[in-house]
Amino acid sequence: MMKAIQRNYSQHKARLKNKSLKRPLGRPEFLTERDSRILRYLWRWKIASTASVHEMINRPNAEYSTYKILFKLEGSGFITTLFDYAGRFSVWSLTKQGYSVLKNSLPELASDFFVQSFRTRQA
Repeated sequence: MMKAIQRNYSQHKARLKNKSLKRPLGRPEFLTERDSRILRYLWRWKIASTASVHEMINRPNAEYSTYKILFKLEGSGFITTLFDYAGRFSVWSLTKQGYSVLKNSLPELASDFFVQSFRTRQA
């Protein structure tokens, strides 16, 4: 019995030792291919709902994972959330920082400036 406990303890110590060799959990420091596709999608369509991003980019995964990716991109300053006046509907839009990261991989553009193209309507 004592040998079994010692063996389990030594296996536990080995697991803890090897755990530090694994990649740390959380978001990598660089943009992933999926992040770049999301930024390119927002650049192309200017604004997009979470559902449309999920359908076009992240469909095989759960919709919750799409929310997490979008919130992390927003926290990094690459995208922003836009709401209507009543706060019932929100969409995602590319920020200037997101555009600056993305513009090196874009095709030749007619002009090299960034303008958030959304307007508010007057009631």
